[in-house]
Amino acid sequence: MEQREEAYKAAIREYKSVIGEAITLVKQKEGTVDTLTKDIERLELLKSNALAKAESVETQLQQQGQTQEAIERNPDYMKSIAGYNDFSSTLNKKNARISELKADIERTQDDVDRYKLQLTALSRELDAEIEQKIEQKERTDTLAAIDKREQHLHNLLQRLYSTLSKGKGGGSRKA
Repeated sequence: MEQREEAYKAAIREYKSVIGEAITLVKQKEGTVDTLTKDIERLELLKSNALAKAESVETQLQQQGQTQEAIERNPDYMKSIAGYNDFSSTLNKKNARISELKADIERTQDDVDRYKLQLTALSRELDAEIEQKIEQKERTDTLAAIDKREQHLHNLLQRLYSTLSKGKGGGSRKA
């Protein structure tokens, strides 16, 4: 039983360790999601500003009578559109990364929940093992006490029979 108890205790320690590591990992990933979310907010603003700049340049050049081809070749317009496209691309990557992290967090949290259930089951098994050990000791102690009482009663009876035998034997000789 001692080996099984130690095996349960070792498994419980292992599960606690794994749960702790998983929770730490979740917190790290949540921190990364928070950082990426702030980056996305900043990039959304930059993207919006780049688009507004491109639209402003386009409107200004249209008012000057330039053709759409000339507007699209204008360095300020091209720079604004390139910035808009770069911000959009970066935003897509960061949003995809957030989705991956959130999926990882959910899977890890599911693992933690499963580990907690297994830990609870192991704890119950260990408690049952300990309870069984205690009950076994109580039974052994009770049986030992009964044996001791029986031995004591046996000894008393032996002395009583011995005394009675001596008393009967002694009384019949006198008569």
